[in-house]
Order: sequence, then C-alpha cells, then structure tokens
Amino acid sequence: MTTSEKLPFKAAAHDLDYTLLHGSDISQENVLAVQRLADRGLTNLIATGRNFHHALKYHRALGLTGPMVSSDGACVSIPGGAIIQERTLPLEISTALLQLSQDSEISCLCFFRHGIYVTSKFDWNAGMDRHREIGSHYREVKPAAMSKRKIYKTLHFSETPARLDDLQAKVSESYGASVDVIRNGPNTLEVVPKGVSKVSGLKAVAEYLGLDSSEFVVFGDGNNDLGMFAWAGFSVCMHHGSPLALKSARIVAPETEIGVNFASAVDAMIEVNGEKERVA
Repeated sequence: MTTSEKLPFKAAAHDLDYTLLHGSDISQENVLAVQRLADRGLTNLIATGRNFHHALKYHRALGLTGPMVSSDGACVSIPGGAIIQERTLPLEISTALLQLSQDSEISCLCFFRHGIYVTSKFDWNAGMDRHREIGSHYREVKPAAMSKRKIYKTLHFSETPARLDDLQAKVSESYGASVDVIRNGPNTLEVVPKGVSKVSGLKAVAEYLGLDSSEFVVFGDGNNDLGMFAWAGFSVCMHHGSPLALKSARIVAPETEIGVNFASAVDAMIEVNGEKERVA
C-alpha cells in the first residue's frame, strides 16, 4: 500500500509565460508537475494570452486533450475539435486600430483564428520576434489586408511609452463601450472585445466541463492573471510574480530557479490542500 494526496479540485488552469514557460521551453520538472495533477484526477488546461497556434505546441507537449483558453479568452477551443467560444473585435474598430497604429508608428499584431499577422512594424525586439515561432501562421501584411478579418485582439508595442499613452486615450475615448484596453507595461498595450478575459474563457470551460469555479485551481504570475485568481477556488502565484499578483493569490510558490518554480508551486498547493489516502 502507498499513500497519495487527494485534492478538492477537478481542473487546473495554467498561464504560460513565466509560469509554465521560461523563454520558449517547458522544463521537465514542470512537465512532471502537470502530470502529478493529472494523476490526482485533475483536468489540466492552458489559459494564455498567446494565440491558439502559439499555445498548441505546449498543449501537445503536455499531452493535454481538453479545452484551451487562448488570446486572453477570446478563443476557447478543443484543439483538433470544436470551438467552444469565440469573441472578436467589431470590424470597424479593429480596422481603425490598425490604421491608428500605422499612423502613429506603433507596431501592431493581430491575433485571429488563423494566426498572428503584423500590420505595422516599427520598434521591435526579441520578445516580439518570438511570434515567428508559429511558422506559416505568422505573416507581415498591410493594414488593409485585415480589414475584413475577425480579430480576437490587437497587441501594440512601442519603445516610446508616450505613443501608447496617446493611443490608449484615443481608443478608450472613441471605443471604450465596445472594447477593453489593457496596458500590460509601459511598452505594450492590448485591445480585446469588451468583457473578454481569461476569466470569461474559464467560465466557458467550466460550463463545458460541468464544473463550478470552486473546483478550479489556477497558476499564474502577472496582472492579467488577477481575474483568474479571484474567480477560482484556489490560486497560486509564482515567486517571481508581479506585486499585485503576489498580493492577490491564495499562496505564493517558494523561491526556486524561475524555470522550475511552477513545479514548486504545484507541490506547495498539494501540501496545503491534499488529504492523504491509501492507494493499493
């Protein structure tokens, strides 16, 4: 006979960047931590701001088969299967956003069902260039090429924060009733359909799985995970998380090397919530 920890949760949602991932790789320790949750009967899923095609390789690498929340909740899908929920920006607004970015010399990326298309490219860095990892699903096109596309969200980047300040003010004033403008830092800004977030995506997953929010445990590190932390039954922040995330989560992972902090977070969550049971 051996003992195992039984958990009071049925699903676990994981942020990607700086939670499961450090750079573009998932450490073996983190892969095994996801498996420890699966061994205890939890459905693991990814909840990320990344595009579906960007997140898909991690979904596959982890051996997941259930729903995935991508593009900050605008797309909820079963990879290889049905789209559970899809929310897109109004066409007239997305078209205006692309042109505003072009005119303001701000880089703009469009996240949509078929990938990520860049409609203006000015300031650029290695972090932005990672979007090329999705291969043929990444393209650089003119703003007009996206005028009839249903876009999940736009991501705007500039090395000059004042340009994004101006864009944020214009978008909020003109389209604030239809979109949410999210400032992730001084150099990045995202525009999503009103009410779309990781939480709206997880609500769709919960309905699909027949679960309550109290049956979810979530793992994250950033300000865009705060909604998940408040919604779920239990929340865990990485030790290197943002000040607000550290303050908002139920527990914080012990300090470790950043690439394996998720594994430590899982073990800490199990220690707090696990009930020992005998297993034959």
